[in-house]
Amino acid sequence: MDIVLMGMGTTKMHRKITKRIANQLLYLESHNKEVIKEDCDLTYYGKRSEGGYLVDISQIADVQNFVDNVITQLNTVNPDIMLISDEKIIYSKNGVRVAGFPDLVVEVWSDSNTPYEINFKKTLYSTAPTTEQWYINQDSPVFERYIGEEKLTALDLREIVHTKDGYAIDLRELFSE
Repeated sequence: MDIVLMGMGTTKMHRKITKRIANQLLYLESHNKEVIKEDCDLTYYGKRSEGGYLVDISQIADVQNFVDNVITQLNTVNPDIMLISDEKIIYSKNGVRVAGFPDLVVEVWSDSNTPYEINFKKTLYSTAPTTEQWYINQDSPVFERYIGEEKLTALDLREIVHTKDGYAIDLRELFSE
């Protein structure tokens, strides 16, 4: 498993949340995890104006052709944090990308995120039926979470929270006020 830490955010709180989550995931399984900080976008088919859907790499027969030719034509997004299986990372001449369904996607929203961007990313990530999604508003300890399109019970960051795979995240210190 790898952790991709992309979004460092525009605010101090955004940076604190993303770094804490990534560091705790690393600490829990440090021998199995690596942080990739740059040039590891999440690929998808489609155009932003028309929506899109995440790549299902398990359905690709010719992976080498996909890496060498098709992946350069795909669009990308940059979630704040992704937890991904190794086989979903594609190394090509054009850089490192994630192709497939991440195990976990975390987005930390701030005032700079437009309603269009929020809706687009939620819709895009929900096209992966097995991807757990966390949507954290940096001003609120309660956050939304989904698996695919299914909305799950909201969780409170004033308590230790767990991913569907059992990873514990403790952000209580940030939201203890």
